[in-house]
Amino acid sequence: MIMEFAKCDWIRRKQNMIITGPSSPGKSFLASACAAEALNNNMTVSYHRTGQLLEELHLLDDAAYWRKRRSLKNCALLVLDDWAADTLPRPDAQLLRNLIEDRHNRASTLVVSRKACEEWPKRLKDRDSVDAMVKRLTAPGHWIKIAREYPIPSTR
Repeated sequence: MIMEFAKCDWIRRKQNMIITGPSSPGKSFLASACAAEALNNNMTVSYHRTGQLLEELHLLDDAAYWRKRRSLKNCALLVLDDWAADTLPRPDAQLLRNLIEDRHNRASTLVVSRKACEEWPKRLKDRDSVDAMVKRLTAPGHWIKIAREYPIPSTR
C-alpha cells in the first residue's frame, strides 16, 4: 500500500490522506517521504506544522494573508503536520476549515496527527468545522492508522 502512495497517483487524482497514530512510529517521516516524492514528480508542495502555520497567518497583514492563502490553495500537496496537537480556539479551527474547503477536489492535503479523528473536536473547539474537515479530507481520500508504538531503543 505504501508503495502505491509513493507513485503520487493519489495527488494527481486530488485525493487526500490522513495519517494518525501514537508518537514516534514514523508518521512525519512518511509524510515527508510523500512530499519529497511529489517534488521529484515536479509537483508543488507546502509542508507546515499546523500550529506554526496558524501563528504565521495571524502575523500577516491582509494582503500578505491572502497571498499566503492563495499559495496554500494552489499547491499540489499541502502537508499539515502535528494536526490537533494543541487545543485551538474556534477562529483557528474555522481558519483550518477554510483552508481545507479551499482545496477540496482541487488539490491534495495530507494531515498528520497523533490524535484520532474522534478526538479532534476536543482539540479544535468547533464541532461543525471538525465534521466538515473530516468529511472533505476523507471523501476523496485515504486514512492510514498506525496502530501501535514501536519500542524506542535504549541509549545505554
